[in-house]
Amino acid sequence: RKPADLEDGVLVSVSELSPGQLVTGIVTNVADHGIRVKLSDYVTGYVHLRQLTDVPLASVPKRLQVGSKVKCRVLHVHLKRRQLTLTAKKSLVQSDF
Repeated sequence: RKPADLEDGVLVSVSELSPGQLVTGIVTNVADHGIRVKLSDYVTGYVHLRQLTDVPLASVPKRLQVGSKVKCRVLHVHLKRRQLTLTAKKSLVQSDF
């Protein structure tokens, strides 16, 4: 797509995000160790199992299925690898970072 075709507010690159920023996305993949979250057609992030809730879990909760909407906060932006590490912990998502 050409840049002129893009709508305002659409994430195109992980470089547009910074640690501490709140984001909302859709779960695209659920694995034993975490979930993959689609933030836009161009950007996805990863939430490790330890970052899903404030209490330790043995597996991903049933409420987090493919297609579920999830609110997260950016933990790390890996520019060279074009990857995002996210957290869905309520204590971090609801607080001021």
